[in-house]
Amino acid sequence: MAFAATLSYALGGAVLAADSCSLKAPDPVLRAKAYPGQTLDKRSADTSTETAQLRPGLRLAIRQDGCEDYVTTRFTLIAAHAQAPDRSDEAWIDFARTELGKLLTREPGRYKRLDEFLVKARRTAPQDGERIVCRDGSQPVAGLCSWDSLGGDVFSVKRGRTTTTITVMEYVSA
Repeated sequence: MAFAATLSYALGGAVLAADSCSLKAPDPVLRAKAYPGQTLDKRSADTSTETAQLRPGLRLAIRQDGCEDYVTTRFTLIAAHAQAPDRSDEAWIDFARTELGKLLTREPGRYKRLDEFLVKARRTAPQDGERIVCRDGSQPVAGLCSWDSLGGDVFSVKRGRTTTTITVMEYVSA
């Protein structure tokens, strides 16, 4: 979680420090009206969040941030315990691959690379509860991919009292 927390703090600070980002939040990921109760919230010119109830007991949130030289897309699946018995991290990776692969997206096939990351994540040792793969194949240092790596992907699972939260984040730096 160190990478996601550090990245979230760093990116949040960058957005707060300069609201003059030339790269705006990407277009929505999901097809319009693909899911009941689907929402799209553009809180600022460079951040958007989509939410959807995929089925009873399984919610999805997609947050996208963009600025001068980065774009992040964070897919968060929130599974109720009744729908999701305790699983290993590897089983949650398989679950994420299945669920993200079925999403009704505006650009079918766009997230193929994310699926390729999840395959690699199964073979990647966790670091502070996260599985991190740098885009250029380099090793993360202290839970972070270097700027020169062009970004990275992060998988994490957080088990709560009533839900399990599975997060898959892609970070692209330019």
